[in-house]
Amino acid sequence: MNHSTEPNRRFRPPKPFRPGEFNVHLSSAIAKIIQRFSSSAVLIAIVGVSGCASTKPLAYEDLPSTSQLKPVDKGHDAFLYAHSNTDMSKYIAVTVDPVTVYAGQDSQFGAVPEEQRRIIAEYMQRQFTEVLSKKWQIVDAADSGTLRLHLTLTGIEKSTPFVSALSHMLPVGLLINSGLQLSDHNGTFLGSVSYAVDLYDAKTGELIYASISKEAPHALDLTSSFGRLDAAKAGVRLGAKHLKDNLTKEHVAALATTASDRISADL
Repeated sequence: MNHSTEPNRRFRPPKPFRPGEFNVHLSSAIAKIIQRFSSSAVLIAIVGVSGCASTKPLAYEDLPSTSQLKPVDKGHDAFLYAHSNTDMSKYIAVTVDPVTVYAGQDSQFGAVPEEQRRIIAEYMQRQFTEVLSKKWQIVDAADSGTLRLHLTLTGIEKSTPFVSALSHMLPVGLLINSGLQLSDHNGTFLGSVSYAVDLYDAKTGELIYASISKEAPHALDLTSSFGRLDAAKAGVRLGAKHLKDNLTKEHVAALATTASDRISADL
């Protein structure tokens, strides 16, 4: 009689219950949950603080065009002026002055050192010249049909690199920055740049266009959150593009009409 034999299966008793191990695993799980929620809570709290810290550009007292500027509610522009009888289509070239770093008492550099102000000023010079060269010829002589652009760097807000990057990667940070971008506000812990534009007829010296603006990268721009000056540089690039787009015959005429209406209303 054949008997089938099966391999002996050793009986392994259940592992004895050790309260200490259970407590260790439970503590670890709880710690992870607490860490996740506490990180979000801390981020939300510090985002609230950072949102209050951002400054608005001023009508700086020592700028040559300050008396002609009017406050506007136009995104990145805080103050504007446009000459009422300017035909922008007659200009075919532009000369770009060296960028001035504003030294007035109402400057908005805070604790930004002189060397970093110089870095951003030189970056402005290069970026605005490059962008405007796509629309006008860049020249040195003040001939007919030539504009003269003078830029004044008036303020810098530096990014907080590690915290800014973290706030753009955590889910709660992405949610907050999405809301900030939709409402056209600065991203969390991202810096910015403030500057003034004075645009003249190069031959007559007549002021054609002036503005005071603040530019910052888009709130969801993670690439501008790593270096302390990266956001300010991104703001410079956006500012150059905005100026090029603004300096059309139709746009300057519309600005001049709006300014004239506002003056009449004030009177």
